[in-house]
Amino acid sequence: MPEIVAVGPGGPQPPCDIEVRKARLRDATRKMESYFVGMLLKRLNESATAGGLFEQRTETATYRDMMHDAIASEIGKRGAFGIADMLYRQMVTQIEAEER
Repeated sequence: MPEIVAVGPGGPQPPCDIEVRKARLRDATRKMESYFVGMLLKRLNESATAGGLFEQRTETATYRDMMHDAIASEIGKRGAFGIADMLYRQMVTQIEAEER
């Protein structure tokens, strides 16, 4: 993870502990959203293709899983579902409370 540098009146300053913790929390909540969306897509696909007219091939399943992972990763990065933002808002209060 790249180092976060705060800019103050005297120029760049080393990151304070709370800023690093908030950045890590933001990253973790985005990864959680990506994971959740990925699992959702996989479960939706399983229910949609179960008992279908076409046979399921291993190659098709592999590429479909890769596509689901890519879509989930993008959704997580963008926070499109809002899960990451909600988790972050709830958990950042604990970090701020510890600093007081």
